[in-house]
Parts: sequence; structure tokens; C-alpha cells
Amino acid sequence: MKHLFFVVFFLVFAGCEISNERKIVSKETAINSEIKNEDSFYRGFIKIDKQYYISQNTKSISNNELIQLGDIEPPYSLIKNRGNDTLIVIKNSDTLFFKLIDYSKDNQYDPTFKDLIRSLFGDSIQ
Repeated sequence: MKHLFFVVFFLVFAGCEISNERKIVSKETAINSEIKNEDSFYRGFIKIDKQYYISQNTKSISNNELIQLGDIEPPYSLIKNRGNDTLIVIKNSDTLFFKLIDYSKDNQYDPTFKDLIRSLFGDSIQ
């Protein structure tokens, strides 16, 4: 039983990096930074100034293009004004716009542990 607990504990916390200094970019964050190389890409996020993170899945709102922020190869400039949810990416002479992901909204397609337990044991467990 102790081994099972250790395995579950290890799996849950093995990939987690706990730090109060790193934050997801929000609407109130202002950014003016250069993304210089692929070293800025980290576990599905882009590191900005070693303090902030933006999801690579952030979608473009420019010209109805179906690209994501992670699809753009560095180097490029990344600009975001405080109080705005739009990212501006400048690469060479092109300018692209991306809308931040709103993590405050509950996503019905994002499963929770409760959904996992229900799928394993049915609706009989509350």
C-alpha cells in the first residue's frame, strides 16, 4: 500500500515546478520583449523575461489565419499593453495579433479529477 501511495504521489508532483515568481500573462500585464531563440519555449509555454509565461496555444486573430503563437519561429518582438488582451507579434516586417487565453472562464471541455473518477467508477460516487 505504501508503494502505491508513493507512485501516485510521485506521478502527481513529478512534473510540477512550484514557484511564486512565475506568472501567466494576464490582461493587466504589460510586455515589451524580444523572443530570441527556441530556449524560450518551455513545456507548452513561452518564457518571457524569466518571469512570465504565455501559452503556445494562443490563437491568432490576424486575417483569420489559423496559427498559434507557438508556430512562429524566433526571433520576434512581443508587445502587450496593460489592460488589453491582445498580443502584438512583430517578425521581420510582419505584424500579427493574438488574443490571450482567458483562464478565468471554466472550459466545459477541460476534464477535472471529478470527471476522471466518474469515468472510472460511474455516477455512483459523489
